[in-house]
Amino acid sequence: MDKVATYFEMGCYFYSSEDYDMAINAFTKAIELDQNDYEAYDQRGLAYLKKGQPNEAISDFNKVIAINPKGEDGYNHRGLYHYVQKMFDKAILDIDKAIEINPEIAVFYLNRGEAYLNLNKWAEAVTNFDEAISRGLKTAENYALRGEALAELGRFKQSEEDFNQASLLNFLEEVLDNKVVLLADPHL
Repeated sequence: MDKVATYFEMGCYFYSSEDYDMAINAFTKAIELDQNDYEAYDQRGLAYLKKGQPNEAISDFNKVIAINPKGEDGYNHRGLYHYVQKMFDKAILDIDKAIEINPEIAVFYLNRGEAYLNLNKWAEAVTNFDEAISRGLKTAENYALRGEALAELGRFKQSEEDFNQASLLNFLEEVLDNKVVLLADPHL
């Protein structure tokens, strides 16, 4: 593995450990060695976003798009930046571009649905949550968000079903997490 890849993987590890300062440092070292490493810019931008440094994040996401304009992640992540900044219309435009590039990614529809939800565009939100679910993103979050939009549309029975599904998925996740802990600790 070369130095760039090593620093990139190091950054990914620190990011997943929520040590965003260390992640930023590692991604920066990867970028210093290869200024066209758009994945390192992208991941560093996400770390900046998590740290609450939006100016640095948007700079990195713009760099990702400049280096790799045919890649969907730069647009989706810039859309997340706009979402965090409560610029929901701009978020939708960027996520639209990500979906245009790769319509198979379910989380893009979830992200766009959340932006529509914040604009009180309930029907558009439901359509996007439906699409995310149909593409396999059957998470408690997705069902709960769709349930919220359905309630706003007065579709209470469907909303109730979605919230029941979200509760069940949360419960199952808790059970699985506890089983993993029990299996991992031989003293229990």
